[in-house]
Amino acid sequence: ADEFLLFVTRVNPPLDRRPQPLQLGFLRDAGGCTVKLLRIAEGVRHFPSPRHEVWQGAAQFSGSWLAHAGLPLPALAAESVAIFHVRASE
Repeated sequence: ADEFLLFVTRVNPPLDRRPQPLQLGFLRDAGGCTVKLLRIAEGVRHFPSPRHEVWQGAAQFSGSWLAHAGLPLPALAAESVAIFHVRASE
């Protein structure tokens, strides 16, 4: 199994409050993937964002799903980063 940290950064304020899923094409051939949101790092002026229920623990996705439909992202303020731990199996 391959493991890595994925950093997703929002640089500009969102145009839409609903973040679009992030397609991870490099996971196309992975079997199953366990994804856990470790932290949302925001500036000191931001209040913590509430986490959607999918991110209360580790979520399971197929590699094909992540490549085509994409990783559902939590709401992120401008100049913030979401840090995920991903474990992909073959």
